Order: sequence, then structure tokens, then C-alpha cells
Amino acid sequence: MKSFWIIYYYECKKIFDRRQTVVVFWLILIATILLNLDSILIYSIGSEGEHMPWNYDEAGPHKSSGRKALLDGVEIRWIDVDGALVTKKVNPLAYIRMQREFARQWSGKKLDAGTLRYLHDFVEKYEWDIESHGNYRIAWSYQNIFWVWKSISRLNYNPGYEFLTEEMIQENIVREQADWLYDDEQLTKEERAFWQEHERISFPLTMAYTPAYRQLLKNAFWIHILLVAFVIFALCESFSLERRWRTRPLVQVAAKGQGAAVLARLLAGASVSAGAGVILHGVSAVIQFALFGTDGLNGWNAPIQQIGDYVWSRLTVTAGEAVLLMFGTSILILVFIGAFTMLLSEVFQNGNVPMWVQYGFLLFSLLFDYGIFHRNRTLSQLWQYFPLQRVNYTLLYDERLVSVGGHLFTAIPFSTLVYCGFTFLALALCGVHTVWHRRDT
Repeated sequence: MKSFWIIYYYECKKIFDRRQTVVVFWLILIATILLNLDSILIYSIGSEGEHMPWNYDEAGPHKSSGRKALLDGVEIRWIDVDGALVTKKVNPLAYIRMQREFARQWSGKKLDAGTLRYLHDFVEKYEWDIESHGNYRIAWSYQNIFWVWKSISRLNYNPGYEFLTEEMIQENIVREQADWLYDDEQLTKEERAFWQEHERISFPLTMAYTPAYRQLLKNAFWIHILLVAFVIFALCESFSLERRWRTRPLVQVAAKGQGAAVLARLLAGASVSAGAGVILHGVSAVIQFALFGTDGLNGWNAPIQQIGDYVWSRLTVTAGEAVLLMFGTSILILVFIGAFTMLLSEVFQNGNVPMWVQYGFLLFSLLFDYGIFHRNRTLSQLWQYFPLQRVNYTLLYDERLVSVGGHLFTAIPFSTLVYCGFTFLALALCGVHTVWHRRDT
């Protein structure tokens, strides 16, 4: 057993002894950090901040450029305890911190009739900022009620509607889900009946501050692409370097000969694949939670329909569970990619073939959008199970079922079943081919 772990350590070390592998890993790590730091701009001067300074001319009020807002400071506005308007220019990080503090005052409160009445009364009282902005409606942007306004808008409803009620929000969510399910995914009668009987989210909804979870889900797809590219590059020569590295004499010191050595090499490849995923997704989580916080159990337990972009989903998973599902699916697919790369490396005894064949296929899959197969259910469903497309927002609202042995599977458990099966198959084929090939030489 000791000799097995010695060879395992050696195989892991061999992967990172290639300088190019280390360089590529640092590059994707830096790219991951930059991608997550972009949240600072999005939630200050960007689409989620909504507070860039306003310019006024004959065309009316309009926002100034993002560069100007960034250099001059981001304007944040609220009504103090005395009923006076307070305007302050702060840096983007300070803006996010202050917005988070105001938003958390609403965390845990129900989005019910009382909250809606307070929102409308507040907007009506402070609707027109005549002194500073002319005849322009701006009260919705005051931080006192901004997160309530944002929470409603993320449910695809206009929070400015004067007669908005809790029942109207609930009916709109049901209607949005039905329109998506029936029109876009072309569900069968059996699938429609399945989801009609499925557990639904409860009302009234409880507000929570969830930007961290939303950004983690949005960034997971791009981080996954970087990780897939890295795993292919790192393992493309895992079984073809034996001749160049002359490792066969070392292999023979294993207690059970080549069988144990091959197992150690396969385990090393799987460890690198999974480890890279854990590190990069972990870095992403650390940055997002450092910026926005977790909002405790309120944030973790918020239904995914509340965080934005998932109001169509029928899944009854929370924001925290959705992040774990997305990260877990990504890591599982990375292990499969690693196993398949090692199999190609062993079969072709060449590092270029497994690398460029897979890069070509994955690039080809990226060039095709879901809409291309929109009217062909089989092709569109198959496309969404590809290694890159599976770690996407569609994972959390793909309601098309798959029948296996008389049992119906939803997208998430079936994806797990498929990629686990393919991973074990690739590892087994690689190991068997290696042992038998070495016996014949």
C-alpha cells in the first residue's frame, strides 16, 4: 500500500512538473478572480446598482458614463430618520456595503400586503425629487425601499404598479412557469402532469439578500469552461509521456506491478480534475460571500425563483442548494473529462490528438445556441447534456424528463447518473487497455 501512494504522489507531481500546466492553472485562476471582481462594478455603477449620477439636457434625465461615475464616486441616496434626503458619493465597495446594510433590514420579512403597502406609500410620498432632479420619478432608487423594489422586479413584475397585490405576484409566477414549460420545452402530457403535481414554493415569499448566490450561478458556466480547458491540457499526455519520461522501471516497484501503477495514475488524474474544480469554485464563493455575505439562513433558504433569472423554474430548491448542485455537477463533469482525456491519451499514445479533438468538439458545441434546436426537442435536450452546456442556468429549469427502465428522471439526477456512468466506463477502459497493451509489448 505504501508503494501505491508513492506512485500516486509521483503521478500528481508529474502532471505539475510541466511548466505549461502550472502557467495555465495560474492564468485560469487569475481569470476566475477577475470574473468575480466584476461583481463590484455590476452592483455599483452597473445594471444592479442603478445609481450612476444623472445628467440633464433637452432629452431629459439620463445616466452619465460608467467611467465618470467610477472616478467621481457612486451616488447613493436614502431618507434619514428625520425624513430628509441624504445623498452621498462613495467608492464602489462602500456602495455595496451600504446597500447590503439597507437590504438586510428587509431580510426575513414577508413580501406580503403590508410590505407592498409600505412600498407604495413610500414611493408616493417621495416620488418626485423636484429640487435635485426636476420633474422626475426617483423614489424607487432610495435605499430605504430599493431592495423591496428589486425583489419584486426579479419576479418579473413591475413593482411600480399602483394596485400590485401579493396574489398578483403569485399568479404571475405560476403563469411564467406555465408559459415556459409548455411553449419552450415542448413538454408531453405525461411531463405536464408530473410537474403539475410537483411541490411548489410557498407564499408569501420571504425576502433575502441574495446577490452572492446569483453571481455564483452566473459565473459558474464561465469558470467551468476554463476548468474543462485546463483539465484537457493537464492530462492530455498523462499516458503518452511514459516513453519520454521512462517511468516504466519505477512502475514495476509497485506491490502489484503495473495494475497498481495504472490505478495510481488514474486516481491522480481524477484528483487533479476534481481538485481544480474545488479550488476555482471555492475561490469564486469566497469572493462573492466576502462582497455580499450569505445573509444567513434567509439567503441560503431563499427559493431560486427569487434570486433572478429562475422565476420560470419549477424546482423547489433553495439558493444555497442551487449553488451546491451547480458546483457539484461541474466537478463531476470535470472528472469525466479527465477520465476521457486519459483514455484518449492511452489509445493514441499522443498528447496532441486528445487535446485538439476535444477542444474542437467543445468549441463546436459552443458555437451552437439552444435556439438553433428550438423546434427539435430531441436535439435541444441532447445539446443541453453536453459537458459545457450542462453547467448552465438551464440545469435548474430543465423540466424535460427522461425515462429509464420505466422510471422518470429529472435533469439533475439523470445528469449525475449519466456522467458517473461515463466516468467509470472511461476509467475502466483506460485501465484495461493500458494493462493489456503493456503485456503485449
